[in-house]
Amino acid sequence: MKKASILVLLVFFSITLQAVEYAVKVTRNGEALPEEFWISSDELDQAFDATVSDASSQGIAFDQYFTNMNTPSVHNLKLILITYMADEKLIEYYAFENNLLPFEDEVASETAAMLSMYSADLYTVGQIEAEYGSIDIFAEEIKEYVTYSLKMNRFLEKAIPADAELLLTYRNAS
Repeated sequence: MKKASILVLLVFFSITLQAVEYAVKVTRNGEALPEEFWISSDELDQAFDATVSDASSQGIAFDQYFTNMNTPSVHNLKLILITYMADEKLIEYYAFENNLLPFEDEVASETAAMLSMYSADLYTVGQIEAEYGSIDIFAEEIKEYVTYSLKMNRFLEKAIPADAELLLTYRNAS
């Protein structure tokens, strides 16, 4: 009986420890999208900490509650980040739903081309290694950038008509 009680407690604690808190749960027509398209509290905290750190390195300080011309507020920054992150998740969902995600070979090819361009100059390679620690870490950053760019370009091409006639038709239909 003791073993069963301990097992139940262990299962309970492991489930509790793995639970993810969400800052934003994204829905569509009242139906929740899969959790991968939600914004976790950890994601928001990481984005907030990175933004504050970057701003602090530039001499920008934040007020806890009030925004004025010279001092942004922590509260306002979090609202801006949530809006930005929600837009990113919605674009990600749209790309997933409409099969617009780039293929691995496409990302690899674009990444290799960019990496080749940056690594052609020894001075630039030194700068990259000083900033990122290694070319491999820099390559991962490029890969993320390429993936995002390809996805965003496909999203823009599909979701937003580039043709003037289509724009007029859309505007007149609204």
